[in-house]
Amino acid sequence: MKPFDPQELRARVKAQFRMRTLALRLHRAEQLSALGILTAGLAHELRNPANGIVNAIGPLISMLPKEVTAPETGSGQLLEVMSDCADQIAFLSRQLLSFRSGNQLELRSAPARELVSRALTLAHRSLQGVEIRSELALPGDVICAPPLMIQVLTNLIENAAHAAGEGGWVQIAARAQNGSVLFEVADSGPGVPAALRDRVFEPFFTTKPPGAGTGLGLPLARAIVHQHGGVLEIRDHSAGQVFVVELPVDSRRDRTIGAV
Repeated sequence: MKPFDPQELRARVKAQFRMRTLALRLHRAEQLSALGILTAGLAHELRNPANGIVNAIGPLISMLPKEVTAPETGSGQLLEVMSDCADQIAFLSRQLLSFRSGNQLELRSAPARELVSRALTLAHRSLQGVEIRSELALPGDVICAPPLMIQVLTNLIENAAHAAGEGGWVQIAARAQNGSVLFEVADSGPGVPAALRDRVFEPFFTTKPPGAGTGLGLPLARAIVHQHGGVLEIRDHSAGQVFVVELPVDSRRDRTIGAV
């Protein structure tokens, strides 16, 4: 019998771990590719009606009396919201097409507070009866594609609100750490079971009741973050679990980055 060699055993164990890591990366890449095809198809269908809305709002505003469209009036504020949301839909459609075509993201600088504020506005219906806590300690701007990052934060906030339930709380934090920008979303809910931490990022997997979720929110959010060169994952925190968006810090402004 061949003598036992501890070094050989360690080498084999390490090789097995490397193979497992590569297999997981390949599986995740295949998932992102399939998700890219789906989101690009959806974006293509949304682009034409979105452009129609964008192109119609300007002429509509010009046809209305100035006393109706003035920014200080209720109707003027509603028109501004419509215009901003139409622009965001059109931008999202263009950017989601990059999941398939390999186009570049349009990165800009945006204040962290503005990103979180817009996300909270979009998620306001889900947040009824839920306490909002925020710790926005990020002094500078975030380099990102703002509508896409708002979409990521909105999804995380809505999921957190669903987990917390009425009477619970949702906490959003933004800070810089070790050369990265971190957005953290936590809630008072029971948390994600350890066995499901990876599965919640798989397309069409959802822990919500039938009809309450599509299982596409988190996979799409992770794909968007990956396109930014970052990561989206669940981490343990002193107060429980937290969903973390970690983005690389880049001081250059108004640049583009290739799609993954």
